Amino acid sequence: MSAGYDRTLRDRVIKSVLEGASARGAGERFDVGVATAIRWVRRWRETGSPMGPPRRPKGSVLDPHRDFIRCLREETPEISCQAIADRLAEERGLRVHETTVWYFFKREGITFKKNPVRD
Repeated sequence: MSAGYDRTLRDRVIKSVLEGASARGAGERFDVGVATAIRWVRRWRETGSPMGPPRRPKGSVLDPHRDFIRCLREETPEISCQAIADRLAEERGLRVHETTVWYFFKREGITFKKNPVRD
């Protein structure tokens, strides 16, 4: 995957549009895709910045609920990710998909391997 465009290039395209060029013309002038230039100009008009929203910080929305989730696992070791997501919604008001719970466990190094000794 290629790297994103530099902020200065985005600013030059916007400046060119402010000086009277069309977004299409500015895109062609600066060798940027026409659709990309149009998107930058639209975003600039809507938000005042040609950049997209900032990325979400690293971590999980479940990090503050780590102790609650661990208690659920201690109570019921075989609890499913869907059941944990349901309990989070009921008791904590946090609606997440079961896949979010699965990724949380993966990052924490917690697995759900079947253990013949427990059966």
